[in-house]
Amino acid sequence: MFGVAAITQILAGLGIAPFVNMLVWFWGVMVLGGIGNFVGGTMKFIGYDTGYKYNDIALNSVGLKNLAAMPLIRGLMVQDAAMEASVALSLYMQMENWHWAAWEKLP
Repeated sequence: MFGVAAITQILAGLGIAPFVNMLVWFWGVMVLGGIGNFVGGTMKFIGYDTGYKYNDIALNSVGLKNLAAMPLIRGLMVQDAAMEASVALSLYMQMENWHWAAWEKLP
């Protein structure tokens, strides 16, 4: 998603289709990216909860697999939270400048 946004950003900087760039950043990165993060986070929470639920039945193979997966899922959740926070902070600091420049490029 960010690859497409980067390409449209470069094209908009050259004066080619700035309106498409604004659509890609709003609908693609912000809306669809938010929905994707929500779905991915929900799946991680469900997986972690499933591992916790079968924590006491660790004698069978399903319980052992769930227990082994819990630290991996927790690590991914922490990594995703740090990455999303850094991206949001970086984009937020330049939001007004980007909006002003994008508005000035519109016909």
